Amino acid sequence: MSNTSPDVPLRVGLVGAGAHAHRNILPTLGMLDVELVAVADMDSDRARETARRHGAAHSFGSAEEMYASGEIDAALLVVSPTLHPTLAIQAFEAGLDVWSEKPAAAASSQVREMLEHRGDQVCVVGYKKAFMPSAVKARELLPTGPRSASAVYPVSLPLGEGEAPYPVSDWLTSGCHPLSLLVSVVGPVARVTAYRPPHGGGVVVLEHRSGAVSTLHASLGAPKFQPCERYLFAADDGAVEIINTRKVIHRRPFWPDYNSDDNFAPVGQEGGSLVWEAQDTMATLQGKNVVTQGIYGGLHAFVEAARTRRAPEVGTLEFALEVTKVYEAALRSNGNPVEVDAA
Repeated sequence: MSNTSPDVPLRVGLVGAGAHAHRNILPTLGMLDVELVAVADMDSDRARETARRHGAAHSFGSAEEMYASGEIDAALLVVSPTLHPTLAIQAFEAGLDVWSEKPAAAASSQVREMLEHRGDQVCVVGYKKAFMPSAVKARELLPTGPRSASAVYPVSLPLGEGEAPYPVSDWLTSGCHPLSLLVSVVGPVARVTAYRPPHGGGVVVLEHRSGAVSTLHASLGAPKFQPCERYLFAADDGAVEIINTRKVIHRRPFWPDYNSDDNFAPVGQEGGSLVWEAQDTMATLQGKNVVTQGIYGGLHAFVEAARTRRAPEVGTLEFALEVTKVYEAALRSNGNPVEVDAA
């Protein structure tokens, strides 16, 4: 059981000391009420050096050793998704809460197994796009959900063969970003149809259980390291756009006279667009990439859940199961609708 005292930092242990952990996860921990107590990595020297550099008292050559040490309240998994199920289940059995990098697993059956073993432990999966401040704002502005939505994200869309788990691909590790955002704003999905042009990329049509429809343009070829990410959520009385994670636009309608109105900015504030955009002028958290990308939000939600024993709005294993089922359905679809199991 995790320490729930508000006066004592949550004691966490890091599993996996690779580049992503050093670049994004470890710096973010300094913004949270946690104490990095231990580091585990298959490379014992790397674990020891990472622990030294970040002030952790212990290092281990395996997650199992760290779990058995009694030194931590929670494990942070920053390893391959193929390792998440085993490491998470071992942590649950050791009485530890778990934060896991996305995706939760390589197959929905593995997420179900994690759910079966979770018990009373907290588990949050870092589907960062669902935790972005811009995503939180979209859900606030659209409390009943949009009628339709679209996403543009540069990712490949392979064809799955045989039974899951399918080979690890860009669709698993990166495709979960736009899928998780669409599920978090529009809701669970009932049916998926994927269309693949011969040169790669494609379009995925999601029919949501709410009746809304969304599309994901898998814009393979668009440069990932230039502005390339867009989301549009259309509702009854306007729309919400997210542009490259750092800008949210609420496009509220106004009704000009088609034949005579010559002013695109009419008197009054009832209609027109509201814009929120991350600023870099001051050294505040809001402009940091780990914040605008949702990494901080996911870890913060985990710490709060571990403290309060209340699940966050998104990022639970139940949420991960919804996203993983959509991922698998898109792989199985080749222009034909694939039903998504509601259970």
